[in-house]
Amino acid sequence: MIYSRVFKSVNLYFFPNLQKKTFEYNFKLKPTSVLVKTIQCGYCGTDKKLVNYDFSLLSSAFLDTARHKNKSMYLGHEAVGRIIKVGNNVKDLKINDKVIIDSVNRKEDIDNKDIFNGFTNFFVKDQKKLIKIDNKIHDDQAILIEPLACSLGAIKKTIIKKNEKILVLGAGIIGTGIVHLLRYYYKKNINITIATNSLSHKKMLSYRMVDNIIYNKDLFDESKKILKSKSVSIMNNKILSKGFDKVFECTGNVDILNTILRICDKGAHIVLTGMNMQTAKFDLTPIWHRDIKIFGAHGYKKRYPKSKHETLNYISKLILKKKINLSKLKIKKIYFKNWKDLFNENNHEYLKKALFFK
Repeated sequence: MIYSRVFKSVNLYFFPNLQKKTFEYNFKLKPTSVLVKTIQCGYCGTDKKLVNYDFSLLSSAFLDTARHKNKSMYLGHEAVGRIIKVGNNVKDLKINDKVIIDSVNRKEDIDNKDIFNGFTNFFVKDQKKLIKIDNKIHDDQAILIEPLACSLGAIKKTIIKKNEKILVLGAGIIGTGIVHLLRYYYKKNINITIATNSLSHKKMLSYRMVDNIIYNKDLFDESKKILKSKSVSIMNNKILSKGFDKVFECTGNVDILNTILRICDKGAHIVLTGMNMQTAKFDLTPIWHRDIKIFGAHGYKKRYPKSKHETLNYISKLILKKKINLSKLKIKKIYFKNWKDLFNENNHEYLKKALFFK
């Protein structure tokens, strides 16, 4: 079967040149491939890093771009759309199903079945890369399923115990998702503090979800007050006598690592989930003296041990059954004709921006 569609796409070339293209594309749908009409696609921190190209020359991420420089890359993986055609051997999906992309396997052009991505008005994926979701899930919530899966991935890096004191740094979608999932799992059996410098993100939080909010204040001093802890200090070198048990760092700010280490308790775990591609310098002494462990978390697993469902299906069921409430989370829809607004730094009053196709 040969189809011809007019594609509108946002295309990224290294070193970098972001382009909009409108063209006709003819293709033959392979037996297990699915053609999807995009409804909308969220703008992810990964997309932002690629567009802005803020790779440090000393980072291994810079070297990794060598394999991209002679090819085009189509961005957008937080997509929701409807199926309009299926290959002859597609089994579990049908026309008009509402789907999202399972991005855990980021291999480009897998077996030459994948064509384009969520920043186009149509895209093709192998059936294994698509997850059917319930029509009752609103489109704005559907594009949050993938980032919420990343929030779950961060939580799975550590073991949370009763009465532990948790700090979440950053109230973007990953940090907010971590808070929602922690409260769902542990109810009021843990104490959650979240820190943010964004007033709009702060407004989307509630004290039903968190015990403390640190807004645009000194992290060390506010942590000292919240934990009712003494501090040991010589000049500006200071450390809390008792600190947080678990810290989820979702900002990607390299300058904050020294402070994090000084507000952690003995045996604490730090989960780094905010993306950063720059080198960082910090004092290792608290790690040695306090047996602090640092974990990296980027993305999610397709399925976790003891889970009855694949991760994206699991998150979608939590949303559908209203186990986590996303109603206060604001999404900014940007029509394709205004596509450049997706990549600028305005609209801070929203948790996420999304490219919207009529």
